[in-house]
Amino acid sequence: MKVITEIDSMKKTVEPQSETKTIEGKIQTIANGKDGYMALVQTTDKTTYFATISRANLTTPEQYKTFEVGETVKLSGDSWKMNNENHLTVREIVQ
Repeated sequence: MKVITEIDSMKKTVEPQSETKTIEGKIQTIANGKDGYMALVQTTDKTTYFATISRANLTTPEQYKTFEVGETVKLSGDSWKMNNENHLTVREIVQ
């Protein structure tokens, strides 16, 4: 007699690991969203970050500012990688 057992596969949501980071660089492109925008920022060492800037994510929402392509910015927040892309959830607009 053969006994067949089923093993339930466990689904687990894995969130990307993040670290607090401050970046400074020039805005290459901007994509507007419903609560803010995503800016593609190239740092002085040629590293590219997708920076999400929204009032909801800022530690102090009053510091929200709209930047233009070509402006140099200094941003601080949670840095993480997804599909080999650098992302920054902005918590503070430093400059």
